[in-house]
Amino acid sequence: MSVVFDIEDDVADSVYDIIGLSSAQAEVIDDFSGEFGLEEKIETYISTILSIVGKVVDVNFVIQVEFSDGSSALFKITGIDGYGNVTYKLSQATADGNNIPLTNSDYLDNQDSFTVPSESIEDFVGAMNNIRIPVSYNFSSTETSYRCSSTVDDGTVTLTCTRT
Repeated sequence: MSVVFDIEDDVADSVYDIIGLSSAQAEVIDDFSGEFGLEEKIETYISTILSIVGKVVDVNFVIQVEFSDGSSALFKITGIDGYGNVTYKLSQATADGNNIPLTNSDYLDNQDSFTVPSESIEDFVGAMNNIRIPVSYNFSSTETSYRCSSTVDDGTVTLTCTRT
């Protein structure tokens, strides 16, 4: 089951704004969970209980959020906190046609290459820095996109982005 919400610019302009930042992710969660109607709240609560009870029913309730720049994120239900509130976790981020790593270890496990448009390169670099992946690049607003590739040296990942 999936529900889709649009995130307002005053919460976050892009998925890049929430990568590696739990406080920004919490703001997005507050935004979409505050928009739930009664029926969605009941469905979410029941789905959460069923998924906790014991894998008897394969429930995969996902919230998809979309940002004004066209990027998106998926949040999965992780449980119910001590106050009876449903809890969520960022499970996937997509921007500019790329699946964006959520943690440094995600990146180490799935060393990808990325193509990032020049208007997004600074946001991409910021998101990678948030998860402690250094990025080196030469920025030029006249170029259309960057091709980023990685090197790993003693467990340290470095992304190098070159203009295409």
